[in-house]
Amino acid sequence: VYSANDLKAMTAIVHPQVLIMTVDSTGNIINPLTGIEISSIYDALIKINGKVIPAFRVADEETAVTVATQLKTYDIDDVFLFSNNSVAIQEARKVYSMLRGVLIIDYDNQTPVLSEEHLINIRNQVNNAGAIAALLPKEYVSRYNVEYLQRRLVSVFSDVSNGEDIDQYRAVL
Repeated sequence: VYSANDLKAMTAIVHPQVLIMTVDSTGNIINPLTGIEISSIYDALIKINGKVIPAFRVADEETAVTVATQLKTYDIDDVFLFSNNSVAIQEARKVYSMLRGVLIIDYDNQTPVLSEEHLINIRNQVNNAGAIAALLPKEYVSRYNVEYLQRRLVSVFSDVSNGEDIDQYRAVL
């Protein structure tokens, strides 16, 4: 979500299945590029009205716990928490076990290609975080990598938000 209009668009007939919203340390949804506040979590949930699965991206443990506490209060059962901080996912799930964690894997310029050892490490990180999935950057999305992780019971999401159409196509296949 980059603006309030993105939230309004969720009432359209055609919309995404999952809506990822970035939450700042005050517990508000912000534009991830500018840091400008868009909405409270509560107001965003009202606006999307159950039309999409809410997902919240957090950077730290304190924010993760804030989000988890609010979602538990609102009794939101179908929800994701995205973070590259495994402890944040763990702490949030202690507060609200219904959260489905997604561990964000950052691209490393020093590792342009993932080896089997790297993939096993990703699986271990996801499991240690108590997450159900890994979010791979477009550079790591390949049929081999996705199938390898899926065979080891790790769901894979693909971050192609800054990619081209071909990246989105590859992510689906």
